[in-house]
Amino acid sequence: MFNEKLKRALVILEKKGFKKGNYAPPLYRMLWLLKIQIPPPHFRSYNANFFSSAIFFMVAFLILRLAFSVWDFTSITRFVVVAIICGSVFGWLLAKYYHHGKKTMKLPNWNDV
Repeated sequence: MFNEKLKRALVILEKKGFKKGNYAPPLYRMLWLLKIQIPPPHFRSYNANFFSSAIFFMVAFLILRLAFSVWDFTSITRFVVVAIICGSVFGWLLAKYYHHGKKTMKLPNWNDV
């Protein structure tokens, strides 16, 4: 059921002129291969895109900070605050981007696919 709906959604996005890397980002394709049932980003809600993008960015930010120690913060509290702010901005921008694409191209809701 989900795979059929996903195929229909991807066809809709392709016909609307979205590029594959945009409507099926690599992270989503990996999740689909792992049988995780998550709709394409253009069909997810604004809040779902915001929170998932923000959390993903914060975790990646933390991993890169720990791996490379690029910034030498004296306090972990400052680092966490920076990670939250950067992750929130990234999540907001990505959520706005996908929401704008959905509205501009007049895409149906996920339940209507």
